[in-house]
Amino acid sequence: MGILLSPSVYNAWTKADKEIHTCFGSRIMAIRHKIPPSFQTSHIHLFLISAYAPISSASSQSWADYYTNLFNCTTKARTSDILIIGSDCNASLGTSSLINDSIGRFGLTKLNDSGKGLLGFLQRNELAAITTFFLKPIHKYVTWISNITGEPHQIDHFISRKNQRCYFSDACAIDAICKSDHIPIICVINLKVKRQRSNIVSSACSLTFTFTFILS
Repeated sequence: MGILLSPSVYNAWTKADKEIHTCFGSRIMAIRHKIPPSFQTSHIHLFLISAYAPISSASSQSWADYYTNLFNCTTKARTSDILIIGSDCNASLGTSSLINDSIGRFGLTKLNDSGKGLLGFLQRNELAAITTFFLKPIHKYVTWISNITGEPHQIDHFISRKNQRCYFSDACAIDAICKSDHIPIICVINLKVKRQRSNIVSSACSLTFTFTFILS
């Protein structure tokens, strides 16, 4: 389990005093970083969690421990932080046409038992699977293909708070960038901020951040 940072994001993490959380078991870690203050009138913080769920056939206790640890990790994020969870969920979530649900209308429709468990976790904690809210060609939802049946699955997701979905402008699978049986996914965040010069607010601008989740 790890989080790989680009030089610019590493600098942002350094500005947040290199905050890191690794006390939630071997499957979960998190960091917190902030947008450089020269860009805006107030700090914007991102709380990034990398999570690796148990396999679908794992015991109910393993799953319960995992979701307890994941919830405890999310509580380390401040209410003002933009929360981003990149996860191999090992769960097929399906889709939903319900308004303001934790999953959107787009993606692979398969739903399994571990997907029901994940959906319950999302709903209880007002979270949303960002990767199900953007219309894409069907192959852009596939993140893993069974080497036994050849069946495609969507089991890797970006997750955030429901009330922060508005920050995300895209999320989907992309071409492989390293050797792995999983297909990487990306999400894109757009933030509207105000530039500040000599304590005088001048023009507004947009900042774009792209995050990639890879399981190798």
